[in-house]
This record gives sequence, structure tokens and C-alpha cells, in this order.
Amino acid sequence: MCIRDRYQRRVRGLCTLLARTMANVDTNACTYAALILHDAGLPTSADNINKLTAAAGIEVRNTVPILFSRFLEKKGMSALIAASSSAAAPAASAAAPAAG
Repeated sequence: MCIRDRYQRRVRGLCTLLARTMANVDTNACTYAALILHDAGLPTSADNINKLTAAAGIEVRNTVPILFSRFLEKKGMSALIAASSSAAAPAASAAAPAAG
């Protein structure tokens, strides 16, 4: 393998890592924005998510807030929060007897 091939592989790997990191930033920013909007009693629309992420100085791809708002229209933030807290409870109670 020549040096050029080795560096091309490294560059491709770094590009893949960067793309994954950017996707995580978009997802995390929209998740936190949706939680803040829900906590404030405001609608979790794509426009509101965009406004909140822009106010925080975070640039997200245009499609991500739209996907989040459509998902939340169908599921509802309260239902998702309730489902996540009920899923975590059995894991905590299962770990308790092992500690004792």
C-alpha cells in the first residue's frame, strides 16, 4: 500500500467521523430545543425549534427540525417523556437486589 492510499483512507475516515458528529449536533440541538419548548408550554413546531437553535448559535440542517416537529405531532412530548421514565424504572429496580 502506498502512502497516498493510506492518507486517502484516513481522510475518508475523518470525513465519516465528521459527518456523524454533525448529525449528532443537529439531533441533540433539536432534542434540547423541543424539551425547552415543551417545558415552556410552547408548540414544538419546526419554526420554534429553528428559532431556539438559532438563538443558541447552533446551525442545524433545515430538514431536522421539520422531522422532529412531525414526529412530535404524532407521538407527543408528554407521551415520550412518560415512556422513557417508565422504561428506566425496571432497570433501576432490577439492579437494586444485586447490590444488597
